[in-house]
Amino acid sequence: MVLELNAFVVMPNHIHGIIHYQNIPSKISDRGIVGAALAAARNPSITRAAARAAPTSVPRIIGAYKSLVYVRILQLIKSQTPEIKLGKLWQRSFFDRVVHDAESYMHYVNYINDNPKNWRNDQFYRQ
Repeated sequence: MVLELNAFVVMPNHIHGIIHYQNIPSKISDRGIVGAALAAARNPSITRAAARAAPTSVPRIIGAYKSLVYVRILQLIKSQTPEIKLGKLWQRSFFDRVVHDAESYMHYVNYINDNPKNWRNDQFYRQ
């Protein structure tokens, strides 16, 4: 699987991003990763365990991201203030859209890039 984070922005209370991914591996054989029954593709840097453990869907990718960020934030906070208790960090779900063409892609890129300019209009904005 090839993952690429395209346009993204981190806002005070949420994030936006475009995740482009192409699910290349279809199965793992003794010779390495075999791509979609077209040709064998050997990549010695990808172990079988790593290929099996790689997130293979948007919910798994988002879940892995949320988990990694939570653990890192917890480490940073505990290093400064060990007695603090960290509660919920992420909302339970996320909103996703499938981008099918270049026009839609540019619409979302512009939305993401313009989002900081619109922060003052957000219902959660505080001065």
